[in-house]
Amino acid sequence: MAGKKSKERNDYSGPIENKVDYDQFSKEFLLKLTRLWQDHWEAMINGIVRIGSQMEGIGPEKAMELLARTLETVTPPVMAKVAELAKIDINTVEGRCKVGMLGVDNIAEKYPAHWEVISDKEVILKYYHCNVLASGLVGDLEQLRMACMYVEPRYAMAYQNYPGVLPKVKVTMLKVPDSLTPKPGEPLCVWRFAFEE
Repeated sequence: MAGKKSKERNDYSGPIENKVDYDQFSKEFLLKLTRLWQDHWEAMINGIVRIGSQMEGIGPEKAMELLARTLETVTPPVMAKVAELAKIDINTVEGRCKVGMLGVDNIAEKYPAHWEVISDKEVILKYYHCNVLASGLVGDLEQLRMACMYVEPRYAMAYQNYPGVLPKVKVTMLKVPDSLTPKPGEPLCVWRFAFEE
């Protein structure tokens, strides 16, 4: 029958097909698949820095610079399309933050956050849990702090700033972890997102 939609698939069992038709899969299956790719993304990003840090001639600084430059190159045009698709107002910092939250690497349950909108031009973000810290994905406190102060703000700005769109958002770390054993109830890190003056 023309126009009749087939039953949604909850798995990919059966014979191999010439292409994967994602439109056939159920929402539940796609969400589970996305979560697995989120885990993969997180492990890969942290792995680039960790493995690069251990490679002769590279070290942590070059590994982090490679990661930051790559993210700054590939992310902004994609996030501009995400903003358009989601119909988000990108004329406020809150809007830009919302776009960033739609990146498929955003694993909300692993990084519970508290957002505070100060104004159209400024937003504060506090994290009380960090999966990288909790899972031991980082070698030592110095490497973690370097990533927090150097890579993470650049990564966040790549998600907030789109080609040809002004004003740009500047991300400043107001607090980063000061220990590998965080104090209960205190934010591990505090971020400030604000339009550049």
